Amino acid sequence: MLARFFALTLITVGIGSAQSQTFDFTNKPSPQGLQEIAAILRTVCGIRQVSIDSTFSTINVQGTPDELSMSGWIVHNLDQPANAPAASPAPFLVSGKNEDIIRIFHLTHISDSSPQGIQAILTAVRTIADIQKVFNYTALTDLVVRGTSDEIAFAEYLVNALDIVPGAVTSSAEFHFAVRTGVFRQTILRTDTAHIFYLAHTANQQGLQEILTTLRTVTEIQRVFNVNSLPALAVRGSAADITAAEWIIQSLDTVAYTNIQPSGIREFNMQDGGAIRVFYPPVNTMGNELSQMMRLVRIELPNIHVFFKSVPPAVIIRGTAEQIGKADSVLRSNYKSVSAKP
Repeated sequence: MLARFFALTLITVGIGSAQSQTFDFTNKPSPQGLQEIAAILRTVCGIRQVSIDSTFSTINVQGTPDELSMSGWIVHNLDQPANAPAASPAPFLVSGKNEDIIRIFHLTHISDSSPQGIQAILTAVRTIADIQKVFNYTALTDLVVRGTSDEIAFAEYLVNALDIVPGAVTSSAEFHFAVRTGVFRQTILRTDTAHIFYLAHTANQQGLQEILTTLRTVTEIQRVFNVNSLPALAVRGSAADITAAEWIIQSLDTVAYTNIQPSGIREFNMQDGGAIRVFYPPVNTMGNELSQMMRLVRIELPNIHVFFKSVPPAVIIRGTAEQIGKADSVLRSNYKSVSAKP
């Protein structure tokens, strides 16, 4: 159920149409925690007049009664012992706005001593779900999120998919949602898909970053984010984008290749008539050689989409059949052992 909470305060003073309210804490936050709660009130509630008193561990807020109500609910739910049972409170419905909800997500598999893990999920929510009203409270490993019911559902999907024990989950269901615009976001522009890909053979940060860059460079998918600790890639795009991303990840997230002889074509046909082809050089090909291969292809075909993965080595190219044929010739004329399939 949606809930509203009016927090107990030290002082409430009316200032014209606005009010000033000071919030005390039973469980005194650290100086960092106090700063984070203030940032939550500014970011999530949109309140400008927020000040802290580090000596007494209090926060003063100046705003409308509705803003003070939001602040009180947030302060109450963050003013909890660090060892309190892990539970996310019922959402808060902003007064007078049916599609304006605040939700606190308690992360159960991220330690408060790992701010990078909390930040990774927060950034995924901002990057993939495009939700800007979100901030973290490290002491309780909480994320405070504000958005429409669709956005809150999207955030919940990401939290559930990324707040896991590494290796415990190997596949994730897709999340389908409407991209809306206009007044009250009533006009549907398109339907997008989000998917979390858990990588089985790419454990190092460089390899994960190379696959991410391949997705952005070769498929032009911009909403993609890496979570190094799992490792995983969160991807958002059209259904066709997700299909292409899955094929690329399967082609690159693999163990070292044991032979270098051509054994067929590793190719993916795009809906626009083009194709993506993966070339696998010998296993001892160095990063500088891969860069040279990519540079030669770009010199011959300046408008082609091309990138590489260093370990195991691979060169990924997207273009028309004619472009891929020319790229094939460039690679094979310079590197006789290049294979099209591991």
